[in-house]
Parts: sequence; structure tokens; C-alpha cells
Amino acid sequence: MPSRRAAAFAVTLFLLACGSPASGPAVVPGGPARCVEGDRCTPEDPCHLGRITCATGVAACTGLPAIVDDGTPCGERLACRAGRCAPVTGTVTEYPLPGPGRLPEAIAAADDGSLWFTEGSGGVGWLTTARAISELPVRPGAAELPGIAVDRAGNVWFTDASGGTVGRLSPSGQVTDFALPGTAAEPRGIAVDGDGTAWFADRHAGRIGAITPFGAVSEIQYTAGLTYPDEVAVDSGGTIWFTDRMGRYGRIDPSGARLDALLVAAGGHYGIALGPRGTVWCTETEGGKIFRIQPTGELTAFPLPSVTSRPYGIVAGPDGNLWFTEPGANALGRIGPDGGVTEFPLPGPGREPWGIAAGPDGLVWFTERAGNRIASIVP
Repeated sequence: MPSRRAAAFAVTLFLLACGSPASGPAVVPGGPARCVEGDRCTPEDPCHLGRITCATGVAACTGLPAIVDDGTPCGERLACRAGRCAPVTGTVTEYPLPGPGRLPEAIAAADDGSLWFTEGSGGVGWLTTARAISELPVRPGAAELPGIAVDRAGNVWFTDASGGTVGRLSPSGQVTDFALPGTAAEPRGIAVDGDGTAWFADRHAGRIGAITPFGAVSEIQYTAGLTYPDEVAVDSGGTIWFTDRMGRYGRIDPSGARLDALLVAAGGHYGIALGPRGTVWCTETEGGKIFRIQPTGELTAFPLPSVTSRPYGIVAGPDGNLWFTEPGANALGRIGPDGGVTEFPLPGPGREPWGIAAGPDGLVWFTERAGNRIASIVP
């Protein structure tokens, strides 16, 4: 956009805002905080629509907060966010895995900002904050490792459905395996509570299990109604929530007593996440729906644009919405607390988004099972 010379008053105003030495007429308190298109506060911060905004990677002028508008475009697929230029919502960044055929599945975020994920090829991998990927073969050869979680001590817990065990990878790299009771064990989803106990769904055994930080294993058997539990989540009060592939969900209080009966809905549930204001959200993979459960138990179904989208993993995002993977639509989905749905197609075909997690960096991370990548999306 062609530059025009600004009036001395306007130029002086923005130089002061950036902390440059004052020159020219004094700034009148309460004076207009507008500028002329093309004026600059610094060489990087141009005037846009009458306001100084950010430029790529450079802090905007913050001396006058009113002159910075969040959401103002400042480059291709970039917008002003909290005084800095950042990618706009829906921007996807992909990180290819070191070799082919890794089949990344579950993913979890650690407190230090690293992302941990399981691989169908039998490994556990991690992506550092420097965006470097490393891998550790915990089950040499192909294995089904459908669940992963990281506790506050930095231990990485993973489930081995094909081997019927739960593994724990210590910060020093030592792997400890925990055998499960019975002969039909098939651990799936896993989550860690505030005390460091790992809770998991044992699908074929029809149980919810727990492993304490000291390695004690126990399982809760329900004789009525529970078949094929799949995913688990633990809320701040220690209540364990879980889904059932037969279209049910349930909850267990911290003492291990079952609360209420399982509520039934059409289709098979898979993913589960804890949302705002005490809500619980589930994906119905077969029916192409997202379910919201209110604290009162009221159940609401939100059909997705395509019944074949096959929603799978789901997580609460930092933006107050729920984000979920859609392997059948090759997309990420976002649903608001009121049920409004937006879909974000992935950059290329055949990615098969699978597991999903919210990172401490403010991004939503997910695995691309067929695409052999770890990826993030800006919420």
C-alpha cells in the first residue's frame, strides 16, 4: 500500500508508543489513536485500517493498548494475537516421522511442552519443544498401543492391547510392564489422576482398571451392562469417566464405587473429554455425532455434517471449544459449548487424523495415522 507522510502530531504519538525519544509537538492526553495507512511505528509495524498492528514475529506497539486489534490481518494466514503476529485459527503444521509405516495413534502432552505418542509399529515417540522427534521401540515389531498418558513425575504410561499389558516409561528410559488379571485383557484408553494413579479401560475383560504409582494393579468388574469400555478421562475431583463401544458412558467415584447406571445412546462411543462448566463430551464414531452430557445427566446429540466422518479422539481446547479428529472426513472438527460445528480439512489427502491432545503451548496436537505425521492446529 503506498505510503503517505503523516501529520507531525500522529507521528509523534506513535513514536512515543514505541518508546522512541519524543520529538515535535507534545502528545495531547486522550488524543486520537489513529494513523494514516502506510505510517509505521517501527520498520516492522505498519498502519492497517487506521491502527498500528503487528508484523511477522515482532511485538506490536503496546504503549497504547487501544491501537492493537486482536484478529487484525498482518500477513498471509497471520493475524494479530495479544500484540504479536500469529497463525490464524485452523492453520495446520505437520511434522513427518523419521521413517515410513510408523502408524502414530494416541498422543498426550507433558507439562514440559513435549508431545508423546504411540506407534502401531511398536514404538513410543516424542516431539520436543524444539520440534525434534525421537522414538523408542518398546514393543519390537507391530503392536497395538491405543492409549498414552503422562503423569506429573514425567512417567509415560501406554497400553498394549495386543499384549494385554500396561507399560510405564520412566524419565530415565526404563520400561516397566504391568500384567493385568485374567486371560482376556485388552487395555485401551488410559488417563492419570492427580495422585499419579493410571486408570485404563480393559475392553474385552469389561473392566476399568487402576495402577498406583507403586505398581499395585486392580480392576473393577461390572456384571451388569458394561461391555467393551474404550476410553477414560479423570476430572479434577477424581471422578473417572469412560465410554463403552456399545453406545454407553459411565462414571466411577474415586473410591471405586459405581455411580448411577450407564446411560444408553445409539451408536458406539469412543473418545471422551471433559468440557467447560462440568460437561462431558463423547464421540459417536459409527453414527457421526458428538454427545454432550450436562452435570444433570441431560444428554444432547449433535450430528456432524457427514455421517461418514467417523469422529474419534476428542479433547478440550484452550479456546473453550472441543476439538476432535474425523478420520472419515480427513479433517479436524471443532464444536462449541452450544453445539456449533466447524470442520478444518487437512492439507493433503489420506492423512487419517487419529489421537488428539491439547498442548501447554496453546495448540491442539494430533496424530496422522496414515499420513505418518504428528501435526498441530491453531485453535
